[in-house]
Amino acid sequence: MDPHTAPSQQARAALQAGDAVAAQAPGEEWLLLALEEGDDAQRAQALLHLARCDRVLHRPGDARERSELAARLFRAAGRRDRRGRRAVGARAQRVDGRASRGSDRGGAARPAPGAIAR
Repeated sequence: MDPHTAPSQQARAALQAGDAVAAQAPGEEWLLLALEEGDDAQRAQALLHLARCDRVLHRPGDARERSELAARLFRAAGRRDRRGRRAVGARAQRVDGRASRGSDRGGAARPAPGAIAR
């Protein structure tokens, strides 16, 4: 079992039940576990949870700081989809940096923008 599972489930359940104060302790435990393991994706998730707690507890400054740090960590982690592509806005980008085309999805390849199809 993933060591993050118990604290993350407890934290999320408490916040969903409307108890932001009770949701903080397991959220902080979740963050500490992620820091110890060097897991930036889990660290970002825990920070985002704690930012939600801050918002409920009317601490907008803390919420903003944690949300911004979580966003930076998510970007740095470069979340990848099933095909090994990194999500970039509305389009997916392959690991080699080239934008994906229709051929990746099993369809016909589309011409590049500005190309004349004859």
